[in-house]
Amino acid sequence: MLFLLGSLVTVLSCRNEVKPQILLVGVYHSFPDDQQCNWKTTYDKVVRFHPDQIAIEYDPPGDTASLKKYLGEDYLQVWDSVMLSWIGKRISPIDSVAHYQKLSIANTTIKSRLELWKYYHLHADMGNRDFQSYLIQSDWKKYEPLLDTTDTWLNAFYHRHTATVNRRKNGEFFNLVFPLAKELNLSYLHPTDYKGTYEEQSNAFEALAKSLENTKEWGDYMAAFKKFSEELDQKATECLGLEYTNTEPWLAKSDHLQAQFLSDLKNPNFDAFAAVWYKRNQEIANRIHSAIQVSGSKRMAVFYGQMHIYPIRKYLEEMGYHVLLLEELI
Repeated sequence: MLFLLGSLVTVLSCRNEVKPQILLVGVYHSFPDDQQCNWKTTYDKVVRFHPDQIAIEYDPPGDTASLKKYLGEDYLQVWDSVMLSWIGKRISPIDSVAHYQKLSIANTTIKSRLELWKYYHLHADMGNRDFQSYLIQSDWKKYEPLLDTTDTWLNAFYHRHTATVNRRKNGEFFNLVFPLAKELNLSYLHPTDYKGTYEEQSNAFEALAKSLENTKEWGDYMAAFKKFSEELDQKATECLGLEYTNTEPWLAKSDHLQAQFLSDLKNPNFDAFAAVWYKRNQEIANRIHSAIQVSGSKRMAVFYGQMHIYPIRKYLEEMGYHVLLLEELI
């Protein structure tokens, strides 16, 4: 009897278990200098939401198919040669990442931060490498005098780091995501992107464009994208870019344009393009789910280009998650 009672309590508690909350934030990937005002309201709202984990639009280090699209088809050979140049032998970078993660959390020093950057790079965890670049750049006056560029590794670090800063300085990572992680004392960000469908999606779009070349339907499609982009630009000039585009109506509009606009034509090329787009976003949702399971997150914030938000939300809600949009936060 006691065994049966205990089993019943376990079943009931599992049924009543509250799923973690997920905040989805659709972003612009960059704003020009005179539109940096667009980040602030979103930043303040996410701080108040106070996520315990953050998922980002970077590829996980073990996803070779995606990393080949991001870093180049020969990245494994390149990374191997870099490891030999910096370390002098082949190692398992994840072991060193774990070691320097602990050191940086316990007592961050300039050396340990640089070493953590190094091993994130060698592990091809580019999101967390770039997060370290943000933290280093935030305290650059302490780092710059110690960078002996006659040293092979430090010279390589300097050039890669400065390239990252220049490339990211106006984007969502250096102005929203990484500052939030720093403010919230989060030491690790969860890369959840999937680029394995890039070639398939590109081929489908090329076939679609060819099949509808010089037709009214294609002209209407291109005109709709142009109007969509102009509306985005206008809201950004009003400092309302993120507030406006993280609403139900706008997200529905973005999904219609991306994957529904030409569906009435029953064009197999458009259907293939839409299918591969949803396939990518379903895999991203699966990776967010995995990140929640691994981290034990109860309140995860997820940052992706705004076109991704509608389908990612759909797949996460199908898994039973409570998904919030930015417009629902005060």
